[in-house]
Amino acid sequence: MATTLGFTTPSLIAATTGIVGSAWTSGAIASISLIGIPAYLSSPDTSAQIWATSYERGKNTMPKVAIAVALAYFYAAYDSHGRDAAGAWKGFLGAAGLVLVILPFTRAVMKPTNDSLHSIASGSSATPQIQSGGLLKKWSALNIIRSLFPLAGAALGFVTLLANATA
Repeated sequence: MATTLGFTTPSLIAATTGIVGSAWTSGAIASISLIGIPAYLSSPDTSAQIWATSYERGKNTMPKVAIAVALAYFYAAYDSHGRDAAGAWKGFLGAAGLVLVILPFTRAVMKPTNDSLHSIASGSSATPQIQSGGLLKKWSALNIIRSLFPLAGAALGFVTLLANATA
C-alpha cells in the first residue's frame, strides 16, 4: 500500500480524524463551563434545570463522539503496528485512551455533583434551587478538568503523527 509521510493513507486519515475529533471534543466539553455555566448562573431560579437539559444532551452525544474518535486512533495504531519501528502505534493508543478517560472520570469523579444537581433540578432535594450556584461552579471546574483529557489526546496524537512522519 502506498504511504504518505510514512503512513498509509487510511492510517493518516484515521490519525487526522482522531486529532481533529479529540480537539473538537475538548472544546465542546469546555464550552459548557466557559459559556454555558456563566449563563445558567444568571438565572438562579432555573439554573439547575437548564444545566440538567444541557447535561442530558452532552450525555447522549459525547460518549459516542469519544468512542468514534478513539476508534479512529485505534485504527491508526493497528495499521501502524506491523511496520512501525518508532512506536507510533503506542502514541495513537495513548491518545485513544486519553479521549476515553472522560467516561470513567464522569462516573467516578463527577457523579456526586451530577446527582446533587439532578436532585435540585427535579425538585427532590432539600436544597433550594437558588442555592445550586455553588454546585454549578464545582461542576464547571470538574468539567474543565474533564475537557483536558481529550485535549491531551489531540496533542499526543499530533506529536505522534509529526514525530513519525517521513518525507
